[in-house]
Amino acid sequence: MKKLIKNLSIVELQDFFYEYSQPKYRAEQVFKELYLNRVSDFSAMTTIPKDFREILDTNFHINSITEYQTQKSADGTIKFLFQLRDGQKIESVLIPDERRKSFDKLKMTETEKLRMTETDKLRMTETVKLRMTETDKLRMTETDKLRMTETDKLKMTETNKLRMTLCVSSQVGCTLNCTFCATGKLGFKRNLETAEIIDQMLFAEKVAGVKLSNIVFMGMGEPTYNLANVIKAIKIISSPNNQLLSPKRITVSTVGVVKKIRELADSGLKVKLAVSLHATNDLIRQQLMPYAERVTLKAIGDAIEYYYRKTKLDITYEYILLPGINNTDNDVKRLSKITKRVPSKVNIIPYHSISFIEGSNTPYKEPTKDEIKTFTEKLKVEGVNVFLRTSSGKDIDAACGQLAYSQRNS
Repeated sequence: MKKLIKNLSIVELQDFFYEYSQPKYRAEQVFKELYLNRVSDFSAMTTIPKDFREILDTNFHINSITEYQTQKSADGTIKFLFQLRDGQKIESVLIPDERRKSFDKLKMTETEKLRMTETDKLRMTETVKLRMTETDKLRMTETDKLRMTETDKLKMTETNKLRMTLCVSSQVGCTLNCTFCATGKLGFKRNLETAEIIDQMLFAEKVAGVKLSNIVFMGMGEPTYNLANVIKAIKIISSPNNQLLSPKRITVSTVGVVKKIRELADSGLKVKLAVSLHATNDLIRQQLMPYAERVTLKAIGDAIEYYYRKTKLDITYEYILLPGINNTDNDVKRLSKITKRVPSKVNIIPYHSISFIEGSNTPYKEPTKDEIKTFTEKLKVEGVNVFLRTSSGKDIDAACGQLAYSQRNS
């Protein structure tokens, strides 16, 4: 039975070549073909002898995912539904920053442009300059172009300097069943393999035509419940030889699995940590997130402090705003105290209804602009480093698990 070649580390691939009396440098050549040239067929690996390409093709698959459905938002957000080789489906979301969203409006129809705000129009004048590629500026020769890897080409456009974040999944479904999340309603099927994590990134870059600036493990699943494969994927992604992404541009999110936070800290990977907090006392948190019954906020705080001591990286707290539940003045005071323990920031996330789920009867309501502003301003007064996570892809099925839920029986 064929295996997924991107499941292998460079050392494991070297061991495979050794079994066939091939030099170790062949593994480095294969990695270059996979991650720099982005080949999709072993026959395209021209640096590898033809007879050994056939051996690779006999033993491995290159691609672990295929595009099942893609939705594109007017704001530039792209939602992917990928199908795995066993037929299971997972989601990824490609999220541009505000400047890139503005750039995308250059491609709009005249009718769409008439709907734009004056602020949007002002942004357009600045982004027109971004239409010129580095190729235009340097007037590269055809020989130069032939020498370029696919990764090189992704770096060429000026628009690539703008932030482009990919939210990736780590599991098929989720075991946690948080009351405000659609993914938990899908149930849990299995952990993703290393290759299935990496391929989300490679596919997204191919579609976007630019190099990603950030990856966040905030898609389907609890990343720390699949930590071995997540760590392995990060090591491959962040390897300098593969030229994909720096570890400091990768964020791993968790509900607060204390043992796994410490394990990630001890791994030597200096990736950012985000904690899905969503409440400032244990009782409310247990009502929102069943997992919270297993661990206290104090224990999570101890693990976070350990992580910070090991990595010296600021912590991010994710906080879904639920009016009448977690936005009281006492919440402001407690959240301020939590964030003072180590350098950190808080991302305020306005709740979005999951009423599209059959039988869903959650008591939560979406916050108004005034409620969001009031809460964030009170946090600022307390000295909290707070940011509002803007909604992306509201005109598509961009909520975590929404697209997969809609296709669960297909």
